[in-house]
Amino acid sequence: MVRKNMTFGAWLRYGIDQGYCTDRYCENHQAHAYEDESLFHDLMEEYDGRDFCWPIVRLRTLAEDD
Repeated sequence: MVRKNMTFGAWLRYGIDQGYCTDRYCENHQAHAYEDESLFHDLMEEYDGRDFCWPIVRLRTLAEDD
């Protein structure tokens, strides 16, 4: 159950367990979505081509919400 004083980690774990979202993964090392291409290149420039992790969580649409 979601509570006001939940930590971010507990809140995220609840969402993953309920099927609302994916677990965190690295968009840089595990591919990136086409629509994120320009943002990805902006980050590459910001980091001067150095390797960086871009943590992502994908939200899911639940069939019962459609």
